[in-house]
Amino acid sequence: METNQGLLIEKISRIFFTKGFQKISMDELALTLKISKKTFYKYFPSKEQIVRDCAFTFLKKNIEAIQSIAASDENPILKYLQLLSHIGNNIATINKVWLEDVRSSMPSLWTEIDEFRKLTLESSMQILYREGLQQGLFKEYPEGLIVRLFSVSIRGIMHPDFILNADFEPKTALMNTIHLLLTGILTEKGMKVYKEIQKRNEL
Repeated sequence: METNQGLLIEKISRIFFTKGFQKISMDELALTLKISKKTFYKYFPSKEQIVRDCAFTFLKKNIEAIQSIAASDENPILKYLQLLSHIGNNIATINKVWLEDVRSSMPSLWTEIDEFRKLTLESSMQILYREGLQQGLFKEYPEGLIVRLFSVSIRGIMHPDFILNADFEPKTALMNTIHLLLTGILTEKGMKVYKEIQKRNEL
């Protein structure tokens, strides 16, 4: 992606994630960004393409952050919590209007996003679970079951249907769910580490 186009995507993302995209025309975007319609349409032939570019640029940045957390030298319990805190903070930056627009006018986009996110989450969760087992922090269960359980729970809370209909904050739901799942697989040693992290309030 060209640098200028990348900057435009960042600016448009801030608009879309705050106000949604259905009620904003291509011409309005060009005017707001103070560029000619000719230049704007050269970069973005359709609004659907803009929405996709915004969504996947945001997603890729977050996936890079998730992979960075998973690859760090911190203990796997802290990394689990950091990963979920990061996801929760990012959910909070997206207005419900954006999610409603995606759900109503581009549901296939969310399916693509979810599949992309699923692969990253399951890969990262697998790494962390194996590290936790090796360090005696996690109990031994079928790896595939644990990985999918965490993945499905996280993605379920991030789904537009859940966020738009929940009467509590998604980040709160996310952290409470992970607390329940995580404490269910912690060994006695792991529980001590978890309580120490909570005392230090490292998130």
